[in-house]
Amino acid sequence: MDLFNDITENQKKLPFDFPNKEGYSSEWNSDLNGFVITIPNGELFYSEHFFDKKISDRSIEYFLENE
Repeated sequence: MDLFNDITENQKKLPFDFPNKEGYSSEWNSDLNGFVITIPNGELFYSEHFFDKKISDRSIEYFLENE
């Protein structure tokens, strides 16, 4: 049993850089399995697996095919 295992599993981190400034924050939402990101004048939701890989890959192909 790892003493620090519970800490790393419970602390979710964004997989990209995020400003550490006033007005910017992120919070893990376990019900939605993603991050609620607050930015000045808005809010975003990020989930790494929002779309499955097949749909995601086909969407990228479609956007690249059509200018």
